[in-house]
Amino acid sequence: MIPLRKNFKLADPLKRAVNDDAEREELSRILEELVLSPGEESSKSARKYLKRLHENYEEV
Repeated sequence: MIPLRKNFKLADPLKRAVNDDAEREELSRILEELVLSPGEESSKSARKYLKRLHENYEEV
């Protein structure tokens, strides 16, 4: 399910990602790519990762 913008809250999924070693590494990689190489591809990767992070949090 694709979340609606008004209820797409990332605070809790991001807290969980920062506390998980594997997720923290992936989040760091995605954010570094977004900052160092801004553009369509890095934005697409970041959106895809954040949607997956949100969906995984909703399942827990």
